[in-house]
Amino acid sequence: MILEAWKFPAELVEVAAQHEDLQRNSEKVDYVDVVIVANLHSYIGSHHRHAGGNWSNIPAFAKLNLTPDQSIKALEEAKDAMAEMKALLAA
Repeated sequence: MILEAWKFPAELVEVAAQHEDLQRNSEKVDYVDVVIVANLHSYIGSHHRHAGGNWSNIPAFAKLNLTPDQSIKALEEAKDAMAEMKALLAA
């Protein structure tokens, strides 16, 4: 409601409203799908209930043309580049 009151674009309001709906399966890929996958990545190594679950049946991965294993591998391969970006932004 706050994002709507502040006149955020509908696509961003939808992200806030649906980013935890792991079974969401809209017709086309959108920001919500990206955020769902990013959220799941953020749970890796934690005690969150979704950290150790089976992600293979989550539609967002298929819509992004990824398997959970591919997405984790891409994240690991980008680890050094992300650390460099964080350092640049922190400077």
